[in-house]
Amino acid sequence: MSTILVFAEQQTGAFKKAGFEVVSQARKLADESGANVVALAIGSGMEEKAGALGEYGADKILLADDDKLVNYNPEIYKNIFVAAARDTEADILLFSATTTGKDLAPRIAAAMDTTIASDCISISLSDGKLNVERSLYAGKVFAHIVIEGNPQIASLRPNVFDAVKSREEQNVSAEKMSLPDLVSKISVIE
Repeated sequence: MSTILVFAEQQTGAFKKAGFEVVSQARKLADESGANVVALAIGSGMEEKAGALGEYGADKILLADDDKLVNYNPEIYKNIFVAAARDTEADILLFSATTTGKDLAPRIAAAMDTTIASDCISISLSDGKLNVERSLYAGKVFAHIVIEGNPQIASLRPNVFDAVKSREEQNVSAEKMSLPDLVSKISVIE
């Protein structure tokens, strides 16, 4: 069975609406293909709130929870996501095309030597391949793309997809993942 790994974006300890939108779309794809949806939450103090991802369709939640992860660090987040993608053997990686997602997703594609379709406005599966649509030239042209490569990576434009609760209960297993080295050349100075 294939796996769809979703970056469940959060800010200041709360999941963003765009993150729920991506989990909902992953659930829709999984229902069509029989895949599992794994949501990855990176941050600090995420354990209590992680169950909400199950309401939007995650079958499993991976937690990368550490005080050093309060602020977004592209190097560390990339290493954590790549480790999660390899551990789950994910075939599809989904992100929201927010500022963070637009920064993180290409880094992961480069690290995993695969392709990415960014800022997608439509997404579907056909013969195990992601089919996406992107708006170009201020919406005057639409590109239809079949993503090749393994894993297949796409970022979804925020506020285009609905965040739909597919379950009432939050009985989804949340598991803390073992974290790779959290050392980075980048630091936040306040």
